[in-house]
Amino acid sequence: MFVGFAIGFAIRAFVRLAVLIAGIYLLALTLMAYAGWVEIHWEVMEAQFNQLASNLGEQFASFRQFLTGSIPVTGMTGVGLFVGMKKK
Repeated sequence: MFVGFAIGFAIRAFVRLAVLIAGIYLLALTLMAYAGWVEIHWEVMEAQFNQLASNLGEQFASFRQFLTGSIPVTGMTGVGLFVGMKKK
């Protein structure tokens, strides 16, 4: 259960930080494009984001396979993961 809790807590912290950084980055790019400082090729950005999302999906599938195959107490790990990701 502790392993699941630690993983859930880390995932929640990472996701919050990643969303914050991505939001600030996109806001800055949009403001610079609006001011005419840069030209953004949204199609290229979308293609690269889709590639990143598919790579992360593959990594998550591998991680899920690790959790179900390598940890014998998957049920308690799942409970710990849920508690770790739960908002305080």
